Amino acid sequence: HRQYADILLARGRLTARAATHLVRAADSDDPASLARLDQAVSQVAETTPQAAADLALRALELTKPAERAFLPRSVTASEALAAAGQFEQAAAIAATVLARPLPASDEDRLRCTVAAALTGRGHLADGAALARQVLVSPHVAADVRDQALIVELQALTRLRDDRAARTADTVLADPGPHGRHVTAAAMVTRALIARDKGRAGEALDLLRDAARHDGAPAPDARRAQPLLALAGVLVDLCQLGEAASILSIAGEAGLDHIPAQSALCLLRGRIYLAAGRPADAAREGSAALRTAQDLGADAHAAAAGSLLALTELRRGDVAAAAAHLARQT
Repeated sequence: HRQYADILLARGRLTARAATHLVRAADSDDPASLARLDQAVSQVAETTPQAAADLALRALELTKPAERAFLPRSVTASEALAAAGQFEQAAAIAATVLARPLPASDEDRLRCTVAAALTGRGHLADGAALARQVLVSPHVAADVRDQALIVELQALTRLRDDRAARTADTVLADPGPHGRHVTAAAMVTRALIARDKGRAGEALDLLRDAARHDGAPAPDARRAQPLLALAGVLVDLCQLGEAASILSIAGEAGLDHIPAQSALCLLRGRIYLAAGRPADAAREGSAALRTAQDLGADAHAAAAGSLLALTELRRGDVAAAAAHLARQT
């Protein structure tokens, strides 16, 4: 099995299943096996963050703190875990390494990862503040700057902070220096602001543009996920058929085990509730709540609890609805 994984790795075609064989075969006394783990992380990070996180974490576990590879593997593991939605572990690794003197470039990366983890878990003000620290850091790398901008946009938008519009407008006025995911996140911010101001048509146009710009949904927990935002606005407008179609597309993108999976279930639950199917809505709300709680995504858990409470109210069970709301306090 490991030989097969090595062949795929050499061809740049490593799969998530084959990656597990590299994890099992890795040995701290075999530097070549650790180098294979490092190479494998870079190959699967974009398409399969969960596999990348497993590979990076295993490489870090087999590296002694005194070794030169410990710092780069810590940074890689922290970033990979955040992309995979494992925010608590990502932040813990980053915090441990940040406690020691570091090159500025590594410090920027780790602080950006902590900012993403804070935002992903619903600690929006802290996430936005730390992302801003990264953005004003001298000589911040372009990819780190882009990720920090996405974090800041998401956090400020969810806080309904006026700075969200200014940040989005700055990006959209000169999108050239930024990656497409940053531009898409800025479009999502502008769309949600338009929605909140009652400009539904503008919001839908911006979100459709954002989805086209972002490309296919990616299983990266740090991304803005414009397709899910579009589905959410469509549900708000009771355009349930188009919303369901979009969720079907998003559901094929491998969004498991990240907050987007909870959002997907939550939106399905809202569609079922609007369609008069409270049992199905409760099933999806429960799934959304489990995923959010497992990931420590407090905002998603609160939204799932609200959906479950509303579902019970529709069923006429006031006591059950109150119990769901009480669990959120």
